[in-house]
Amino acid sequence: MIFEEYNEFIWNGKDKLPLIVSFGAGVDSTAILVKLYEIGMRPDYILFSDTGAERPDIYQHIKRVDKWLEKVGFPKVTRVGNKVNLLDEMEKAGDLPSLAFGFKTCSQKHKIAPQNKYIHNDLKILKYVNIVGYGTGEIDRAEKSLRSIKDGKIKFYKGEDKKLWFPLIDWKLNREDCKALSRAIGFCTSKSSCFFCPATKKEEISILAEEYPDLIERALALEDKFKAKQEERYDAEVEEARRCFGDRWQLMSMEDYEEQNVKFPQKSTVKGLGRNWSWRGFLESKPDKLDMFNDVNSGIGCGCIDL
Repeated sequence: MIFEEYNEFIWNGKDKLPLIVSFGAGVDSTAILVKLYEIGMRPDYILFSDTGAERPDIYQHIKRVDKWLEKVGFPKVTRVGNKVNLLDEMEKAGDLPSLAFGFKTCSQKHKIAPQNKYIHNDLKILKYVNIVGYGTGEIDRAEKSLRSIKDGKIKFYKGEDKKLWFPLIDWKLNREDCKALSRAIGFCTSKSSCFFCPATKKEEISILAEEYPDLIERALALEDKFKAKQEERYDAEVEEARRCFGDRWQLMSMEDYEEQNVKFPQKSTVKGLGRNWSWRGFLESKPDKLDMFNDVNSGIGCGCIDL
């Protein structure tokens, strides 16, 4: 098991490595906190990267978790984030999250980087164990992360020695196990993600539209602004191409465009937050509403906050 790779996990008083949990406020990371309490392993810090775009039920869940953490003697959740959060960045730029284009830089920039910066600059910790909530279905991701560290593909701060630990894999806890752990405490956990995440399933979009219409409007506004920006960009490229080549602009080769240092006009292949389909188009043609609390399809929690 990954756990067995690190002798530093041995608890020997003050010399132990700080244990820092990357808390996503979803099903898996909440289960990790519950299990740590069950086995008597107290984390030193619990960090949540706030993108400014979580659903209200996720923010309420964090409040509820904080109450429980205080009761069991664990540190409360510390929120970290960039000065300009992901939502503000997207709305200002008229852009979509990188996942809509097949990349994951939004997670790197707005989830991972703020935690690393806080640990290094504010906590001034260089050597520590970082708990990450990859589950039993994500062993490949865990192994890839470990290989990337070993191969030097993941860059750390100078002098930093970070050990990754994926406890759900070591404990062999699947998704249902994680839900059961949280329910035992009284938590109603759900998938945590930005409300405009391109990875959102269609049934989850329907539920979001019913439960949080204000958020779905902001997500659709992102799509609309992106589409308008891309159309404006394309029209400008066509105008420049016509200026250089006249009505024959579509017949010219890429070499001709490169010679004139002009971009060949291309319409965006990204249709919206669904990448090759738009949320607006889906919602305008979606079937009858889904059951808000269907445990199979729903990715949204109940939002309760009182213990």
